[in-house]
Amino acid sequence: IIDGEPDPGPSAATAIELPNDAHPAAPVIREQLQEIQRYLQDTAAAAGYADAAELGTALLTLLAGSISLGKAHRTEAFTLAARETAASLLEAAARAERA
Repeated sequence: IIDGEPDPGPSAATAIELPNDAHPAAPVIREQLQEIQRYLQDTAAAAGYADAAELGTALLTLLAGSISLGKAHRTEAFTLAARETAASLLEAAARAERA
């Protein structure tokens, strides 16, 4: 992420390693990922997007997926592709009507 914003990579990677949802770290990881999701949703809403909740969730999916794939393959190609896809999503997303 940019300028010290939260990075979902370590949390997502750690969640994969947990044996089950009963592990004490599981709720902490879920909360961190939910916090990042809320941040993206709130940012989309502040930017005036009509369906900010859906857009924020889609952006988190791109972000976490691209970081996980990038770490697994040891390349930034997935995060660069996700950035282009995110830009396309933002460009295509409807803006809320102003009152």
